Order: sequence, then structure tokens, then C-alpha cells
Amino acid sequence: MATETDLPQKEELIAALAENPLGNGSEARVYKIHTSPQFTLRVSDSLTQKDLSQKILKATIVEQEDIFSGRLFGQTVAYLNHPDLLDSYSKDPLITINYYSRGHDYTIVKNSKENPTEQETLSRTIAVTKMLIDPEIFPDKAYDALFDKLKFLSSKQYTIDVGNDLFCNTGNILPSVQDHKFFIIDVMPFVPADQLRLAARPHLNPQHTKGCNSPFFLTRGLMYGYLPHQPFHSKNQELTVLRTKLLHRIVDAATRAQLSDRDTYMFNPTIAWKRQLSHLNISPTEQTTLMKKISNIEDSQPYRVCKKMPNLARIGGWYVNQQ
Repeated sequence: MATETDLPQKEELIAALAENPLGNGSEARVYKIHTSPQFTLRVSDSLTQKDLSQKILKATIVEQEDIFSGRLFGQTVAYLNHPDLLDSYSKDPLITINYYSRGHDYTIVKNSKENPTEQETLSRTIAVTKMLIDPEIFPDKAYDALFDKLKFLSSKQYTIDVGNDLFCNTGNILPSVQDHKFFIIDVMPFVPADQLRLAARPHLNPQHTKGCNSPFFLTRGLMYGYLPHQPFHSKNQELTVLRTKLLHRIVDAATRAQLSDRDTYMFNPTIAWKRQLSHLNISPTEQTTLMKKISNIEDSQPYRVCKKMPNLARIGGWYVNQQ
């Protein structure tokens, strides 16, 4: 893992900002640091480019602990500590250096610069879904490894980041055709019970032990076109057939991994699954088959569960606490 001598220099960070971002989400934009390709620079959308280079030069680079035992989740390696680079209210960092993860984000966003039509997004979503169910591109062991990562994250009291609305962002699970693997990025610590905002979200489970590390949320992270293009995509029979096959691959992998949706943030995952399958327009027969598989999944945890892990400084998410 990274040491102080491995970290990019401030001049490298400034040079990275001159490039086009690798990605641009709702919380931050991410830049590849080409002179130190194992890292990325994550910059909060609240920061403008004005005088940013000067602020970076004046900042102190604060390293983060390796809490994932050498595994990579695109996690924070260091953050920049300077009054102008910290949130004025929470004092959370606005610029972090993160590990680079391979893979590609196939998310197709409405109203993007390319401004695709609904038919174009449908064609691309069909192509991506075909890729995800192709056993030569993503064999069973790729899905098995993905579920193993979820179980590992739970043992560290970290979870895939799904945002405030409990919908996993497809940009946080990156398929890699070259590696025949899936990579998870942008993980966050479990949200403490007192910060779950239960008054506004009574459906959330304060006694969770998995966060969002379960088949339901993983499905959201691999179901391209599910959120931004409903209900148009669900009316297409070809895509529905492909999505049904993808659902079976995910649920079968969850069965092999012995990872259910119990003990997640959700009180009633059964209702959530039924609603999701209905929204996807999965046939009643297939819904019955899938729900039977889902309800029969047993749980196991091969990793020692840590009682408390340090919280990495990070941009965005429900809960950020520097220690």
C-alpha cells in the first residue's frame, strides 16, 4: 500500500486538474493523476478552480491508515488540510487523494453533454446488460469475488455507498472487461444509529450489521438504466429478458456466497425486492422463482468482524468523521 514516498507531489495534483475529469458525480469530480497512475484526485463540487492551485500548494497532505488490509476500494489515501480546502461547517476535506480502480462506468445519464435519446440509452443499456450476463466476459468467479468484497467490507464496518435515497449508484461498481472482474469504489463507514435520521426514515434498521452490502443493493449497482430511464426501459421485452438473466446470476452468486439481505439498513427487504422486480417488469413466474431463491439464502461471515474501524476522511456520503 501507499507510503509517504509513494504519494504524488502537490505539483502533480495541480497538473491533474488541468485534465478532463475521469468522472463527475453529484458530490465530486475525479481526476486521474497520470504521473502517479495508481492514484486519483477527488475534488468536491463545492470547490471552484479559482485560486485552487495556490491553495493546494499551501496545504498539508495528511496520510490515511490502510484499514482494508491491502484491498482496494478506491479509498482515500490522504487528504489536503488547509482552511480553504475544508468544509466551513463540518471541517471535512474537500480534496482527497484516492486509489485508482480499474473498470469502467457505463452509466448513461439523461441531459449529459452528449444528450442521448431514449432509444440510444436503451440500445446501450441492452449492450451493457448482455456483457454482464456473458459468462466468458464475467464468469461466476467474478460475481463470487464481488460478493466476497461485500462480506469483507461488512467485517470492517464499511459499506458500498448508496447515497441518501438508498439507491446504489451504478458508477460505484465498475465492470472491467479486460480483467473479467468487478471493482467497488467510493465506500463509506456504517452510519451510526443516531445519524440514520429515523424520524424521516422509519423504514431504516438501526441494528444493521451489513449496511448496504447485500444482493438487493448490489443489484441496483449493476442494473444500468434502472433509475434514470424508467419506465421506458422496462417496456422493452428484450431488455426485460436480459435483466431477468442478470438477476438470476446475482441471486445465484449470493446463494453461493451465503449472503442475504437480512440485517441491512432495510427493515423489510422482502417488500423492497418485490417492488423492485415489479418496477423492472419481471414476469410473475420469474418473480416467484427469484423471491423463493432470495428467501432461502443463508448467511455466513468468513472474516473476523472488527468492533470499530477508523473512519477515513472522504468527500460526500451520509457520514464523515475525521479521527
